[in-house]
Amino acid sequence: MDNQDLHNIAMELQVLYKTTMDLYQEYFNTLEVAIKNTPLEEEEKIRELNDLIDEAQEALNADLVTFAKVVSQDLRNLEEFQDKLQIEDIYKKLNN
Repeated sequence: MDNQDLHNIAMELQVLYKTTMDLYQEYFNTLEVAIKNTPLEEEEKIRELNDLIDEAQEALNADLVTFAKVVSQDLRNLEEFQDKLQIEDIYKKLNN
């Protein structure tokens, strides 16, 4: 693998990181709006939304750790790395 290949992989990783963070931001924004629009009397709904926020925060933290590991290790395994990200589950919830 030459320098150009490594550069291309690094660029792909940068795009993947930005896309992942954008998806998390969109998900958190959606949950925030949902909470603001939920009447206080609907305590169960608010609890469910807060649980989703907690779950997304845990997934975000796990994905950040995964990104950090890839950056500190070998960039050649980008496809394997993408399979480890938890954002896909969050993205599916956002689209439902």
